[in-house]
Amino acid sequence: MKKIIFIIFLSISTIGFAQQDQLNNASKFHQQKTISNLNASPNPLTIESKISFTCSEREKVTLRIKNLLGKTVFLKTISAKKGKNKIFFQRGNLESGMYIYSLQAKSEVTSKRLVIR
Repeated sequence: MKKIIFIIFLSISTIGFAQQDQLNNASKFHQQKTISNLNASPNPLTIESKISFTCSEREKVTLRIKNLLGKTVFLKTISAKKGKNKIFFQRGNLESGMYIYSLQAKSEVTSKRLVIR
């Protein structure tokens, strides 16, 4: 029963994040996206994951990882270069479960799921 409730909660959370991302994208249709090809590898991770992305220009980018309750558990800002970039993320003392990782550049936010085993 707990697993079913957990799966339902994850589904609702994922849909909520996806809808928020769509609303953000719809309101910024006139702005060009600067972040693309966001990917975490390996995902699911056990110790470390490499978060890679492509940036269309040099700019400050913030990686934020949140638990499913919305609490930020990891935050790092880097100076991204034009082209391919990567950020290494170590699990540290985070518990196994699902997290949401997002990259923010200027007023653009791109989010995806990350699973820790």
